[in-house]
Amino acid sequence: MRRTPQRLAASHTLRHTAASWLVMEGVDLYAVGQILGHKTTRMTQRYAHLSPDYMAGAVGKLDGIMGGMLPEPKPAELI
Repeated sequence: MRRTPQRLAASHTLRHTAASWLVMEGVDLYAVGQILGHKTTRMTQRYAHLSPDYMAGAVGKLDGIMGGMLPEPKPAELI
């Protein structure tokens, strides 16, 4: 098979789509990078925004650690 621009574009699109779908299904970024053979985490990081739990997991853990340390917020006063 010849490496035509159309074939290269198609294979790139398929790789990008596969990575996007994996991340959207909750596969961790490290695993996605390993599957795609990325040499750096920066290459894989471009898909992070597609993760349903992108920051929620980290914030949830921080909440669990610091939850008892901070005072409860007071309800806002009605004007």
